[in-house]
Amino acid sequence: EEVVVAEGGDSVLYGTNAMGAALLLRSRWRQSEGWEAGTDAAYGSFDTFRGTAMALVRRGAWDGALGLTALRTDGHRDGAGGADQVAQAAVRYRFGDGWSATLRNKLFHVTGGDPGTVDHPYVDHTFDVVRNNVSATLELDRPGLRVTVRPWADVGRHVLYDGFRSLDWTAGVLAEAAARLHPDWTLLLGLEVREVDGRVQDRIAGTSTDLDATVDFSIHQQATWRPLTGLSLIAGTREQYSLRYGFVFAGKLGVRYDVWRGLYVRSRVARNFRHPTLRELYLPYPVANPELRPETSLNADVAIGWESRHLEVEVTGFRSQAKDLIKYFGSWPAVEVINIDRMVV
Repeated sequence: EEVVVAEGGDSVLYGTNAMGAALLLRSRWRQSEGWEAGTDAAYGSFDTFRGTAMALVRRGAWDGALGLTALRTDGHRDGAGGADQVAQAAVRYRFGDGWSATLRNKLFHVTGGDPGTVDHPYVDHTFDVVRNNVSATLELDRPGLRVTVRPWADVGRHVLYDGFRSLDWTAGVLAEAAARLHPDWTLLLGLEVREVDGRVQDRIAGTSTDLDATVDFSIHQQATWRPLTGLSLIAGTREQYSLRYGFVFAGKLGVRYDVWRGLYVRSRVARNFRHPTLRELYLPYPVANPELRPETSLNADVAIGWESRHLEVEVTGFRSQAKDLIKYFGSWPAVEVINIDRMVV
C-alpha cells in the first residue's frame, strides 16, 4: 500500500535498532468485492532471472493476500552467484463493528557466496539462510479509537562456509491503543514484551553453545497536538527494561509549521538506542564480541522546505551524537567489533 520513511530514527515507537531511520511497509488489501492477480518476469546479464506473482481476494468478510518472488543469478564471476525465494501470505476476517483478526506469514530462503578478491577468489565460501516470520493481529478500528494486540515470532537458520551454524528466534507481544481525545489531540499508549534467544554450533570443532537469552519489557506513549492551523507538535517516550542490559530511556520532540502555500519549517530531536544483535555478539564465528554494550544516540535536525503537486525541495541541518557506537574494523578473518566511546556527525 505504501512505504513510510521515519527519518532520524524512532525508538519511541519501534524500540531497539530504529536508530537512523525506520521503514514502515504497509501491505495492501482489496477494497472491493472480487479478486485480482498479477505477475512479471525479467531476464538479464549473467544468466539472471527474476519473477514475481501476487493475488488479492475479497469475499464477504474475508480478505486474502499472496505474494511470491524468486531471483537467481550466476554472478559476474565464479563464486558470486546466488538465489532467493520469498513467499508471503495473509488472511483477514472482519467481524464487523470495527473488529478484525489477521494471520500473516512470510518465509524466505537465500543462498549465495563470498567470491573474495579478484587476486584471491573463493568458489566455496557459501551461505544458506532460511527465515520465517509469523504474526497474528486482533484489531479494533473505530472513529477516534484504534486498539491492536499482536503476538509474533521470527525464526532463522543460518549456515556459513566456515563451519558456523545458528538457530535463532525472536518472539514478542505488542499491545497498542491510539485515541483521538479531541479534534486536535491524539494519544497513543503501548506495551511490549520481547525475547531473543538461539543456539550457535561450530560444525568443524563439533561444539555447540546456547546463547544468553535477552528479554525486554517496555512501555511507550506518544501525544500529538495541533493547537493552530498548520502547526503540529509531537512528544513521546519509551521506558524499556532488559534483563541483560538494564533500563534504557528513549524520547522525542518534534514541531512542524506550514507557513504558506507549501512552505514549511520543522525541527525535531530524538534519543534512540539499539541493543547488540546476535550477529554482533556471536557472528562472524568466532570473531565476535559478547561483551558489547547497548548503543545510544541523540539526533537533532532543523529543516525548511517547499512542496507542491510536482516538486519537493528541502534543506536540512542535523547533528547526530552516539555513545558506545557499535562498529566493525578490519576485514575477514582479522575482524573485530567494538564499542566506540563517542561519535559526533
